[in-house]
Amino acid sequence: MRELFRGLMAIKSLLVALMILGLWGRSYFAGDQIRRGDAAQYIQLGSASGSIVLTYGHDGNPTRLTGSWHYLQSRDPRQILAVAQLGDSVWNRVGFGFSHEIIASPVRGLVVNIVMPHWLIFLLAIPTAARWAMRRWFSDEPSEDDILECPSCGQMFARVPSACPVCGQALAIPEFQ
Repeated sequence: MRELFRGLMAIKSLLVALMILGLWGRSYFAGDQIRRGDAAQYIQLGSASGSIVLTYGHDGNPTRLTGSWHYLQSRDPRQILAVAQLGDSVWNRVGFGFSHEIIASPVRGLVVNIVMPHWLIFLLAIPTAARWAMRRWFSDEPSEDDILECPSCGQMFARVPSACPVCGQALAIPEFQ
């Protein structure tokens, strides 16, 4: 059962990684954003020019993100990064960034932008799938299917000894497929 759960998590991880790769490629040709909230409080997630841009606007009142998610598309992905006002630094050139600004219009508040590269999200998504595959195909550790039982005394073994250490009966080595 545990192996099945690990397999499903690995498949989920692989699918997320593949979607990120697709979004990464698309980000160089079109800018995509999803947004929820109003002018006073909102959260926005964007993809542009190889980077993911998370924007959060807040007016200082108790948080209440109203409305549903809205999709916005830009033909020029660099516009999305320009709105984040990151400036020019070595970190910005490799896809990382952070900015914050106090605004007065349309509602007084704070806008925070966090930028990270798609490749970082990809690297965070892929290890579960890689670890599962390495365990499954290259590990010598026994799985639940590899546990054997002595036919004479019922002793359970994870590794196959030549004879049962409890009763001394010789054990047949199973044939592997």
